[in-house]
Amino acid sequence: MVDTPQVPTLFERLGGIFGIAHIIDVLGDRLYDNDTLNRNPAVMRLHNEKGRPGFKFTLIAWMIEQTGGPKVYPGADMRTAHANMTVSDFEFDVVLMEAAGVLTYCGVPQQEHKDLMAVLESVRDDVRAGSKEDRA
Repeated sequence: MVDTPQVPTLFERLGGIFGIAHIIDVLGDRLYDNDTLNRNPAVMRLHNEKGRPGFKFTLIAWMIEQTGGPKVYPGADMRTAHANMTVSDFEFDVVLMEAAGVLTYCGVPQQEHKDLMAVLESVRDDVRAGSKEDRA
């Protein structure tokens, strides 16, 4: 019997909890301070009601799970969590642009950068489900 070497999860390749926490610490600030995103009244309401530390914690926990780490995310699924947010495709793209910049800033290697961006892109339809924007 030959032991097949285990491929590290994206969670492990990003540096585990501490690596992900570092990424989200920076990304959370960038998202909170983004003028384009804050023009969405639902985003601004979330920021005002929930606060930055809780927002970052939720993002960290979600990213830990989505990248193959332990099941620690206490929130709702993305469709439910964003049902009343009316996030446009453009706003989602802004989040992706901020994320890409942060991953580069944090020194995330190219493959992990690509893999994490794919994770984020995979939830676009769920995050956008509450939008009234015409998708035609």
